[in-house]
Amino acid sequence: MTERVAGVSQGGTVFRVVCNPRLRKAAVRCVKIIFYHFFYLQFKAALLPGRIPVTRVDHPLDREIPFKPRWVGVYLDFVSSWVRMAGFLLRRFGRKATAPVLDFIETMGRLYTLASEIYRENLSTTMRPRYYKRPRFLLIHAADPHLMCVPSLHVMVVIRTYTKYRAILEDMGEDSSLAGQK
Repeated sequence: MTERVAGVSQGGTVFRVVCNPRLRKAAVRCVKIIFYHFFYLQFKAALLPGRIPVTRVDHPLDREIPFKPRWVGVYLDFVSSWVRMAGFLLRRFGRKATAPVLDFIETMGRLYTLASEIYRENLSTTMRPRYYKRPRFLLIHAADPHLMCVPSLHVMVVIRTYTKYRAILEDMGEDSSLAGQK
């Protein structure tokens, strides 16, 4: 197998999605959901404190995990990875992949909606290292007030990406070992 998810262009995936009316509609809806349920609600809470309780969810084990700035690309790749996987499916299976990719996109929106049900009742935060020596950290600090730690959308998106991608491959009759490829 020479095709690899890592080699899939995000721009190419966006182009494929935009050119497909069903996928475009789902993608726009997903982006709106993410902006509302993550960014808008979080910034509203940060700018108008006290309306929703904020719980610190640090644990002593957190101090055992070293902060390594060089891993920022891996940390930020959680969205790009599912976009690339959707692109891989569209490229590999063509129109046959439209319905599964549509469901894949809708699944991501549902994760954000579900998590926000908890965030509306109680926000959560942890001690986040203040590190500004790399532009990507500036992005993290500017775009994420760090009030939505539990449930972790980061973890939910990564796990759901893997499980959904694997299920789609199996439904398409592909060897599930493709799910473990880089």
